[in-house]
Amino acid sequence: MTTASEQLFKKAIEAHRSGAVENAKRLYREVLTADPENAAACGNLAIIAAQQGDLAGAERLMRQEIRLRPNTPAGYHNLGSVLQQQGRLADAIAAHRHAIKLKPGYAEAFLALGNGLRQQGNFEEAMGSYRSAVAARRDYPEAHNNIGVLLQMQGRLEQAAAAYHEAVRLRPRYAEAQFNLGTVLHQQHQLEAAEAAYRGVIELAPGIAAGHNNLGTVLKDQGRLDGALAAFDQAIALQADYAEAFYNRATVLQQQARLEEALAAYGRAIAHRRNYADAINNAGIVLQELGRASEAIDLYRPLLERMPAHADACNNLGTALLAEGRAEEARAAFEQALAHQPDFPEAFCNLGNARRELGDLTGAIAAYRDALRLRPDDAGAFSQLIYHRAQACAWDGYKADQEKLVDMARRGTVLPALDAGVGIGSIELCPALGHIDQPAAKSLVSAPALRRARTHSSRLSVRRFSSTRHRAADGRIVRMPRS
Repeated sequence: MTTASEQLFKKAIEAHRSGAVENAKRLYREVLTADPENAAACGNLAIIAAQQGDLAGAERLMRQEIRLRPNTPAGYHNLGSVLQQQGRLADAIAAHRHAIKLKPGYAEAFLALGNGLRQQGNFEEAMGSYRSAVAARRDYPEAHNNIGVLLQMQGRLEQAAAAYHEAVRLRPRYAEAQFNLGTVLHQQHQLEAAEAAYRGVIELAPGIAAGHNNLGTVLKDQGRLDGALAAFDQAIALQADYAEAFYNRATVLQQQARLEEALAAYGRAIAHRRNYADAINNAGIVLQELGRASEAIDLYRPLLERMPAHADACNNLGTALLAEGRAEEARAAFEQALAHQPDFPEAFCNLGNARRELGDLTGAIAAYRDALRLRPDDAGAFSQLIYHRAQACAWDGYKADQEKLVDMARRGTVLPALDAGVGIGSIELCPALGHIDQPAAKSLVSAPALRRARTHSSRLSVRRFSSTRHRAADGRIVRMPRS
């Protein structure tokens, strides 16, 4: 390196360290014009290119640095990170492995290698790489965080929580690890602890919309609906196109019976994510609750053209068709739901209702039995079964089923009261109890289950909340410029 190029390089380093990136970039280029073999200038210019999103340019410069200095572990590691950002996982993994070969205790390269392996679905080897990163540097919070991410993906929640706790212990202001801790605590139904974790995230990084969104989901699960709405609103204020936050806001409004507002919020979620299946599904439910079944049908049809295996939408399309008196189409929709999800008790119960409307009592009874096979204590299906067995004069074992239903009522199980119910005093009994001897029925008048409001004969299936899940540290090195 000549004296002139040395002076240029020093100026470039000073500019880079002071944050004058564009000036540093210009000076590095001048260095390379004067001295094309300056590997450090190549490497530092490559870092700027990667930070500015010019991945192809960064790759070219990194390969040039490696050609000039073939034994530089950091050069291979950074090349691997750029390749990983381009989705070229196999090449990235090879580069990280070469970096580790040159420097066996290279913790950052082990972390990045683990991320690439995890993205490939090679979880066992990824875990080994993360643990090698910890072995190389025990106080490496990103490695502990990523061990937690992998454990959480595998459903090993207690171990994941321990890993996140360790990451936070090593770096108390590590917002990503705190966020991930909140997600795993929420999965474990430790709601107060999850709330504390998310509030910690918001204190550390108030501009992270996902922190507010996930806090809202915890508050909703605690029954603090107004607080949940405020959290979702804050998430939306920070990220105006945050489809999950609009969706979550809608589910709370739906729970509060603010149906028109819920419908509008689902609409905003769908506007920001056109094929947001769960939002479309739930919007259809709201339309049915508003008595607008035909509009719900129009919403479900396009969704099912794109996603014919969406069992909830098939089921809910069926309930809308049944409400419109289109029992044959409804039957087909319920059968489609069950073809894609055979363990769907609501769809079996609804199929029974459709068969009943078509005059097929034997088929209806068979469907209710299938629902009970999957969910033996389903009072709604059980009530329908007994009532329609009586209608069909299917008396075999009928007395025992009656006694079971009476016992369910005495134990406080909510029993649905349908239009065919038999009234005793001011209490409306479910139709099945209308076939029990009057003294036995009257003995149940004090049972709380018989004082409940009606339920709909068709059942909707709804998907509720959407939380932003864990975040992994990417392991990329943002090096200070090298002299």
